[in-house]
Amino acid sequence: MTPRTHLAAAIAVGLLLAGCTSDPTPTATGTPTASASASPSASASPTPTSTPPAAEQKAVDEATQVILAYEQLLTDLLADPDPRLNDLNDLVTDPQLELDLNNTRNLIGARETTIESTGPKSIAAVEPVKIDLKGDPPTVTLLVCVDSTAVSGTYQDKPFTGSRREMQYRVVKTTYLPAPGWAVAELMPAPGSDGSRPC
Repeated sequence: MTPRTHLAAAIAVGLLLAGCTSDPTPTATGTPTASASASPSASASPTPTSTPPAAEQKAVDEATQVILAYEQLLTDLLADPDPRLNDLNDLVTDPQLELDLNNTRNLIGARETTIESTGPKSIAAVEPVKIDLKGDPPTVTLLVCVDSTAVSGTYQDKPFTGSRREMQYRVVKTTYLPAPGWAVAELMPAPGSDGSRPC
């Protein structure tokens, strides 16, 4: 396994079990990231000089919705007594898909996580990092703050409540998913961190 693959796997596990604090003493324990169909609760507004054209803004909006749906789905899968892991195929593509399938299977098999409230999660802020709509495939990279404060449960018999964490998400336009066709392809650390960070 290459160092890049190790990093990607570490980030994926961190996202599945990140952003939670145990109660009553705040400690990083972990909550699954989730995906919901709700619209973002807030979005960072670019300065007038950096406002992307309409096509780029549309891509950012669509990619943001996919990220939110992805985040909610990861939590929902851990909460479901009979999870359908194939649902990840609708929101995630490789290389992230393989990592998420493996990590979610391992978390479910370990039976150390119980989700009492699945949210919903929301998007607290979005910052475009890179937009390449002419690439093959078209790609949008966003720094996204996911609000998981409505998620709660136990991990290794310790209660947790979700928090707000941000990561970079690389989202690509696929040729096989229904329009608009975006899917999460890679999770990357927030700038200046090894994974997610508070936001």
